[in-house]
Amino acid sequence: MKKAVITGLAICLALFLCCCAVDEPMEPEHAPIAGLSDISGTEYESEILYWFDRGVITGYPDGTFLPDRPITRSEAAKLICSVSGLSLKSEILIADVSHDSWCYDAAAASTVHGIMKLYGDGTFQPHRTITRQEAMVILCRASGISSDSPEPALESIEDAEDIKSWARESVAALLERSIISPDAAGRVRPTGAMSRGEFAAILARIDETLEWASPSAVFDASYVSWISDADPGAAVKPQAVAGEYWLFLPSSADRHSTSLVISDILSDAEITFSGNKASSSSMPFDVTELADPENSGEYVITVSVSDGSSSVSLDYRLLFSERVSSVFLSSSEPDTAGRSFVELGKENAVTGYMTMLSSDGAVIYSGGLTQIRLRGNSTTYYPKKSYQIKLEKKADLLEMSQRSKTWTLLAQYADATLIRDKLCKDLAADLGIYGNPDAGWVDLYYDGAYRGTYELSEKVKVDPNVLSIPNLEKEYERVNEDYAKTGAPVDSVNKYGTELHFTEGVIDPPDITSGFLLEENHYKGDEVCWFKTTRGRAVNVKSPEKVSEAAMIYISELYQELEDAAYAQDSAGRYTGVNPATGKDYSEYVDVDSLARMYLIYYFSNNQDAYVQSTFYFLYAGKLYAGPMWDSDQSFGIGWTEPTLPSDELRFDHIVGGLVNVPSFRETVKSIYESEFRSLALAYANERLWEYADLISGTERSNHVVWPKYFTVSGVKSVFPDGSVYTDAVSYASDWMKERISYMDAKLADW
Repeated sequence: MKKAVITGLAICLALFLCCCAVDEPMEPEHAPIAGLSDISGTEYESEILYWFDRGVITGYPDGTFLPDRPITRSEAAKLICSVSGLSLKSEILIADVSHDSWCYDAAAASTVHGIMKLYGDGTFQPHRTITRQEAMVILCRASGISSDSPEPALESIEDAEDIKSWARESVAALLERSIISPDAAGRVRPTGAMSRGEFAAILARIDETLEWASPSAVFDASYVSWISDADPGAAVKPQAVAGEYWLFLPSSADRHSTSLVISDILSDAEITFSGNKASSSSMPFDVTELADPENSGEYVITVSVSDGSSSVSLDYRLLFSERVSSVFLSSSEPDTAGRSFVELGKENAVTGYMTMLSSDGAVIYSGGLTQIRLRGNSTTYYPKKSYQIKLEKKADLLEMSQRSKTWTLLAQYADATLIRDKLCKDLAADLGIYGNPDAGWVDLYYDGAYRGTYELSEKVKVDPNVLSIPNLEKEYERVNEDYAKTGAPVDSVNKYGTELHFTEGVIDPPDITSGFLLEENHYKGDEVCWFKTTRGRAVNVKSPEKVSEAAMIYISELYQELEDAAYAQDSAGRYTGVNPATGKDYSEYVDVDSLARMYLIYYFSNNQDAYVQSTFYFLYAGKLYAGPMWDSDQSFGIGWTEPTLPSDELRFDHIVGGLVNVPSFRETVKSIYESEFRSLALAYANERLWEYADLISGTERSNHVVWPKYFTVSGVKSVFPDGSVYTDAVSYASDWMKERISYMDAKLADW
C-alpha cells in the first residue's frame, strides 16, 4: 500500500446505519434528459438544477427526479462519488452488490474510503433509506467537515436530545457553517428520512464552500476474509457481533495452518498477525501459537497494517467449528435478490450457487441452485430463518446413500439443544416408521455471512430415496398433457357435506389407491388440494399437487370414515372403533401398527404440533399409514406458550383423540411400549441425546455467539435464564425425557 493510502488512517469501528427496507428504487437514467418535470417550485429546485446543469443529476427515464422520495444508500454513494471524483482503485467483495451492478463502484469506493460502512454480515444494503443524521455523517466524512466543539452549536436545537452520540459532531459542523438550518420550530429532525432533494441541496452547499479532496483509504474489517482452497465458493467474511469482529470458520479450516485472504488494497503494506502469545508476518500461521483461546473458544488475532511510517490495527475473533460439514449459499443477484430479499416472504424464491464441504474439507457439492426460499410457518417470524433449496442435480449431501434435489435447512431457533427434531426423526426410524427423511447438522453461510448451526434434512416426499411408494404425481403427469398448467382450483363437497378443494380438468390415472401424501393442517388447508372433516380438521394433499374431484372424494371420504370409526360409541357410551354407517373396524382404514408407534413418539415427546400440523399420513393399497416424522422442535418440554411439564398430557386430537379410548388400540400401544419403546426411549434420554450434544458442541459455540438469546425465545417459553450454557439445555431435555418415561409407565399401566 502506498504512503498516501496509509497515512492518516484511523481505526474505523463499525457504525451500522439502522434504517427500514423500501421498495427497490428505479435505476437512474445515465443518458441526460431535457429537463426535470417535478422540481419546479419545490424547496430545493435551485440546488437540484445546480447539479443537473453540471450533468451530475440526470433524473429517471420518465423525466422526474422525485425530490421528496427518501434517498437510498446506493443513491447517496453514487452522488457523492460523482461530485467528489472519488473512484475505486481496487475491487472489494460486497455480499449484496454484484460487480456488474450500476452502483457497485460507488458502493465499493465509499466503503474503501470510510464514507459508508458495510453491515456486520458483509452487506451494503443498497436499497435501504437513510435518516437525516446518518446522511449528515456520510456527507461530513466525504467532505472532511468537522466540529471541534459540537455542543454549543446544538444548545438551541429543540430536538438535540434525539441526535445520536455518533452524529452530534457532524450535525453541529453543518450547522456552524450554515450548510443546514433548523426548521421554524428549531428542530433538525435527525431521525426523519433524508429526501433526495435535501441530500442534493446539502451536497451543493458543501460544494460551494470547499475544494473536494478524496479521503484516504481506511482499513476496513472486510479486507480480511477466509476462502477454502478446495472451492472458492466457500468464503467467510468478518461479521460484527456486539461491536467486535468475528470470523466464524468451518470445521475444514485448520487452526494450526490458517491462511486468511487479504484484500489487494493492502498489497503494498506490511501485515502482521499477533495474539497474546506471539506474532507472525507470514501465512499460513498456527493460531494456537499466537493466542490462547478465550470465552467461547475463540482466538483474538490482531491484524496490523503498516507502511513503515504509520500503522493501523483491527482485532478479529477467530472461532473454529468442529466435526460438522459446512454449507455455503451464494445469491445469483446479491444486490437485488440476496438473503434480505428472500427473508421477506416465502414467495421470494431466487436462484444461486452452493458449495458444501465435509468436516475435513472435501467437496461434497459444488453447483447451481434452482431455488433458495424461506420455509416454515410461525418460525418465519424468528430472526434465525429456515430455508429450502433445490439443487440443479440430485446429490447425496448427507453421504447416507440418499440422493435428492430438494433439501431443507432448519434453523431450530426455539430449541436450545438444536437436537430435538433429529432425535424424533431417528426415533421414528428406529421404531420402523416408514419414509423418514435423513438429517444431519451443518454450519450455514449465506452470501459469506455465518448464520448458525442448521439441520440439513431431506423433505417429506414421495421419492424412491425417501418415501418409496407409488409416485402418483408422475402418473398424473403421464396421463395429463402439460400437467403443471392443468386447470384452476375448484371448491366442492363430498357426501358427508364437508368441503374439498380439487383441480379442474385433471384426469386420474387408473389406480388412485396408493401414492397420496397427506398432512393435517389446523382448520384450513394451505395447498392447492385439501379437504375438511366433520370435526373441522383440515387435511392437505401434499402429493400429488393437483388431483381431480373424484380423487378428492375418494381420499376425503376414506379419511372421514376412519374419523367416524375412531369416535364411534355404543349405547352405553363405550368407544367401539367401528364405523356405524359402513360396519368397518378402524383397522380396515388405517395401519394400526404405524399409528400406534407414531402416537407413542408424540406421547413421549409431547410434541406441541402433534395432530395439529406437520402430522403426515400416506395412502398405500387403500389404507392410511402414519408417517413420516416431521417438525419436532416444539417437544420434550418446549411449548408455544409455556414450558411443558413431563406430566402434561398430549393434546389428544383428531383421529387418535377417539382411538385412545378404543380397547384394541390401547392394547397395541401398550404392547409396543413395553416390548420395544420404553427401552429405546430410555437409551435416547441417557445416551443418544448426549452423543449428539457432543457431536455438535463444536458448532454450537459459534451458533450461540450469533444467537445469544435462543435460550429465551420470544413467543416460545423455555426455562433458561440469561447466563445458561449449552449443557444446561441438554441436561434439561435429558431429565425431562426420563421423567416422562416414568409418567408413561404409570399412565399406560392402567390401559
